[in-house]
Amino acid sequence: MTELEQAFYLHGIGLEYTGYTGEKVVFSESIRAAILSTMTELNPAHILEQNYQLDVAPWFNLLPETVFSASWLQSFEVKLSAAYWQHTLEWAVYDLAGQTLIAQGQCRMDESNLVGDYFYQGERLTEHTIPTSVLALGYYCLSIKVADQQVTRPLVVYPKTGYHQADQKYWGLSLQLYSVRSQTNLGIGDFADLQILIKEAAFQGADYILLNPLHALFDNEPERASPYSPNDRLCLNPLYIDVLGCDDFKYSTEAQSLFNSDEFQTKLGTEKSQTYIDYKVIFSLKLTLFKLMYRQFYQQHLQAKTSDRAKQFLTYCTTSPRVTDFVNWQQMHVTCDPIYQDNHFSYYLQWLATLQFEQCQQLAKHSGMKIGLVCDLAVGCAGDGNEFEANEAIFITKASIGAPPDPWASHGQNWGLPPLNPHALKASGYAHFIDLIRFNMKHCGALRIDHVMSLLRLWWCLLEGPLKQHGCYVYYPFKELLALLNLESQLNQCAVIGEDLGIVPPEISLSLRDAQIYSNILFYFEKDTAGQFRALSELKPHALLMVANHDVPTFKAWWHGSDLLLRNQLNLFEQPHILEQAQIERHHDKHKMLSWLQQYSECGHLSIESDFMIVYQQLLLTLAGSNVAMITIQLDDLDDNEIPVNIPGTDKEYPNWCRRLNHDVFELLRRHPFLATLRLVREKA
Repeated sequence: MTELEQAFYLHGIGLEYTGYTGEKVVFSESIRAAILSTMTELNPAHILEQNYQLDVAPWFNLLPETVFSASWLQSFEVKLSAAYWQHTLEWAVYDLAGQTLIAQGQCRMDESNLVGDYFYQGERLTEHTIPTSVLALGYYCLSIKVADQQVTRPLVVYPKTGYHQADQKYWGLSLQLYSVRSQTNLGIGDFADLQILIKEAAFQGADYILLNPLHALFDNEPERASPYSPNDRLCLNPLYIDVLGCDDFKYSTEAQSLFNSDEFQTKLGTEKSQTYIDYKVIFSLKLTLFKLMYRQFYQQHLQAKTSDRAKQFLTYCTTSPRVTDFVNWQQMHVTCDPIYQDNHFSYYLQWLATLQFEQCQQLAKHSGMKIGLVCDLAVGCAGDGNEFEANEAIFITKASIGAPPDPWASHGQNWGLPPLNPHALKASGYAHFIDLIRFNMKHCGALRIDHVMSLLRLWWCLLEGPLKQHGCYVYYPFKELLALLNLESQLNQCAVIGEDLGIVPPEISLSLRDAQIYSNILFYFEKDTAGQFRALSELKPHALLMVANHDVPTFKAWWHGSDLLLRNQLNLFEQPHILEQAQIERHHDKHKMLSWLQQYSECGHLSIESDFMIVYQQLLLTLAGSNVAMITIQLDDLDDNEIPVNIPGTDKEYPNWCRRLNHDVFELLRRHPFLATLRLVREKA
């Protein structure tokens, strides 16, 4: 192995992968070298030093930067040279602050379990397992001493699986919250609409509501609407705040006067009548009210700082350091209004959004939902937002997250999101990853991890040079990231759903199954090797099953084939004959679906000419009788909507993340009486 090949391996740069159709794809050395250059210098001397630091140097350290201990094994590993084999190792575990002693013990090294060794320049270095006492799940400080060596490191005691409730069968809704229509919202779905949906869905027997990512976007560029390209995943989008439900609106005569004015109502009414959201208009309308609400809050509470509400707000400000980073970013970058120079304003919006979101989960549980809200954690953040700038040292700037070529994107995908540097993440003690998981689990019953394969590997696209837009896979410390995910899942009693659509390596599928993390499957793609829809008994039981999601056509569009015509209009088919091939394949898929339904249900009356909603309802009722744990109904499908939420591969060509629902939130569930039957089918499954 050459020094360069060793560098590829040590930096996690993949050599090959299995493509979507099972073909073996090998990366060229030039692409691998270009990816390596985004992480480190390529001159031979530097590569040699890096190889030493990543391969040899760890064997001369008693402990790694972060120590991981499996709770069911009750041990940790140390590395030693032969000179220390006859000594006794003393260990002590303290609380995370290093103040309170939790447990201690000792172990003779010549009696310990040898689990590995390494030879360097004639010297043998060994790795040993040191048993500990039973420790509760969580984060600690580990201190060890052997002879003249002493070291202290963070210790993570992690579980075998994430949090889950065994042998439960659920059904729930998925929705894009911003798309919800109601008479009371201000042109964009908000937390008041979410409360209505919670009550209606709970009454129908639903156990959860899966939301789009609610991460903070860009107040300075409100038209940047993608929830999967956020400013900061540790903050919320204030556009979801229910203005009319806030005390500061109710007590502000100025805010109410503005809201009730003819000019405001005319603008609002015109905007709400549109199919697509104009985020600039919505942001402008809500910002004018936010400012007046904040003025009311300041005058009534914050100025004197004596009311309970003021104390709660100030406590939030002083105990939310990651929000502080975001507030400072807002102050520097948002120049659309001088109100942002008052940093309490951005705190105020985050505080309101957090309180209202928390109330939604409380309502869901109080209403009888077994899970409640299911949040969605985007795979990355934008390269010009606060999350990136506050953590730039652990991100890569010369590459972007994406996906390799597949039947839906023949040239691959570039998502425009900077990837985390695996080594920098590890050196930081995984702090940012822990913060992301913990924050996004805080007020929900389950968390969907977008593109969960990122725990193991990510496709990096080059942004510069002659190989621009080419890429390859880069691997991450999967064992450690999965351990942290399982730990936070248990500590927060929050189940985990891994979005594992696309090219999924077997080790991901097996590891997620063993960790009791729900898979995420789409019925459209659940086919066997013969191209037939999978038998009902062959669907993954520990999974969240959807007929469709935000990246594929709604069922109405799929049944009518209108999504194919739209893709053709957008020039997403490279050659004219591909549209015809896709239409033929869709026709065959519809027949396959009807045959599948006839096999598992009494639906002989259905045909290729049947109304899409009748077919859809029968499909859901059939799936509800399966062993799949979570059956999810997309609100867009109950809405009879044919217009897509998002078309992968487009940006300016199509208004992604802007389309509103057709029907009012009060009507959506009540107009589908089959949901009562679905509830009964689920209970018997």
